[in-house]
Amino acid sequence: MGHSYVDYRGRHAHLNDHDLILVQRFLIAAAAAAHTDSVTPRVRQMIDAWDEQLKRYAPGCLDPRLDEYAAEEVDRRSLLRLVAGVDEQFASYGESIPADVVNALVDDRLLIYGDQPVRAAREALHRFREVLGD
Repeated sequence: MGHSYVDYRGRHAHLNDHDLILVQRFLIAAAAAAHTDSVTPRVRQMIDAWDEQLKRYAPGCLDPRLDEYAAEEVDRRSLLRLVAGVDEQFASYGESIPADVVNALVDDRLLIYGDQPVRAAREALHRFREVLGD
């Protein structure tokens, strides 16, 4: 699997595509479950763009387009709230995220995932959050 860069306001992280897909899919699910007013319209647009991009995934070509969709502070804060919620969700699984949970969210037609280590998922999420700044 490839690697992609996550860039935002001059900060960047180099993430394995598998890890970034996992982070994005959990954030997409978190946004879908969130109260309408807690996720800004621009972040919802970003989430929709991610969903479309992941359907056409090609190794090394993931671009969350954070500078475009989280240009305003209100959008960055909205995304950080989703990240915090996903971090809590990851932690709730204990040692590993069950394969059935991952496969239900990832919906990859080419791969079937096994249990995913929580430590690795949280590390990828924290790297994503660091790019956004706190």
